[in-house]
Amino acid sequence: MRTSQNKYEGGRLINGYDYDNQAWVIGGRYVRCGHPERMQCKCYGRLHEGEKTKVSQELHLSQETEEILGADLLERMARV
Repeated sequence: MRTSQNKYEGGRLINGYDYDNQAWVIGGRYVRCGHPERMQCKCYGRLHEGEKTKVSQELHLSQETEEILGADLLERMARV
């Protein structure tokens, strides 16, 4: 189980997992998947290895922020 959180700077994923593209990110760049070469997969990490992440359009909040604001307020904000 993963216990760390994603790290964002200026709306860009710097370290963590990009769930939209299903690829790991280190230092703001996509990391190649761990599949064997012979598999010839089309994973995003393999196809975009080394590319910089883009600014996300979503608002990413830390767990602490979620606890302070409360789930109800965050749900209302998401509907706006």
